[in-house]
This record gives sequence, structure tokens and C-alpha cells, in this order.
Amino acid sequence: MTSTSSRFRQVLLVALVIASMIVLTPGSAHACSCIQTSLANEADSLDYAFTGRLVDRMVNDNIADNGVRLVFEVERAYKGDVTTPFVAFTHAQESACGASFSLGNSVAVVAREWNGVVNTNFCDQVMNVGEAGLIAQFGEGVPPAVAEGDGLPLWIVLLGGALIVGSGALVFGVRRSEGN
Repeated sequence: MTSTSSRFRQVLLVALVIASMIVLTPGSAHACSCIQTSLANEADSLDYAFTGRLVDRMVNDNIADNGVRLVFEVERAYKGDVTTPFVAFTHAQESACGASFSLGNSVAVVAREWNGVVNTNFCDQVMNVGEAGLIAQFGEGVPPAVAEGDGLPLWIVLLGGALIVGSGALVFGVRRSEGN
């Protein structure tokens, strides 16, 4: 009886070790993997290329492909209709190919538009194009256009104009009445 009990314990111990190995063995990792490429090879597939400073980084979702909103103050545009400020999205995690730009630093950025959303990623960033690379590929570039909505709202401009005209009419009316 003791040999059967001992045998049962050994089988149970082996089963527990195997079950522990199955449960505790890590699953496959999903990591960013970039194909070695160059700006010259990727230039046609890029929608935007510019230099600028990252002025805002807002994490909306740590899981979504476009979970981080990046806002750049564009210094020079090399490809695409680039405005300043320029908004692009990336993944929140570098391990999922999210781009990592530091706030305030001037950087060269390349991006693609996919399903109506401008996206940049770690693989674009590791091409390490720099401003010299952008100039070599696309030419000297141009100053960026100012994005619509960055100026004063139309109602403020109209209100300001009305106040100026109204003030002028009031002054003219007061001076005219003093003259009579």
C-alpha cells in the first residue's frame, strides 16, 4: 500500500511540475521589428517630411495603434502639405513601434497617412534621416503653412472691427455736436 501511495505521489508531483511549466512559461512576445531601409527607399511611400519641435505629447490609449497624439511646431517642410502646428499619432509603447520624441527637441519627422490619420512610428524614426537627409532627398524645403484655425476666430475679428468703427462714429458724433 505504501508503494502505491508513494507511486501516486511521484506521478502527482510530475504532473504538477509539467502543469507549472505550461502555466508559468511566458507566451510569445510581440515586439517591434523594423526592416533595415533608407530614406531613399521609403521616400515615395512617405506622405510628410519635416523638421520641427515636439511641443505636446498626449497619451489617449496605451493599447491603440494611434494612442498618442503628437503636436509639432514645424520649422521646415520637405514633403507634403505640412502645416504648423502639425499633428501626428503613434503607439504609446516603443515595443509596439511607438515613436519616442522628447518634448522641446528639434527633430526630423517622416510620416504616412493611413485611413485618414497621420502616423509616425519607431521604424520611421530609426531611419535616422536628420535634416541633412531630408534636404538631400527632397531639396531645400519650404516654410510651413499656418494651420487653419490658428489665427483669431472670425467673430473676434468682426467684433473688433465693429468696436473700432463704432468708436470712430461715436467720436465723430461727439465732435460734430460740440461744433454746433
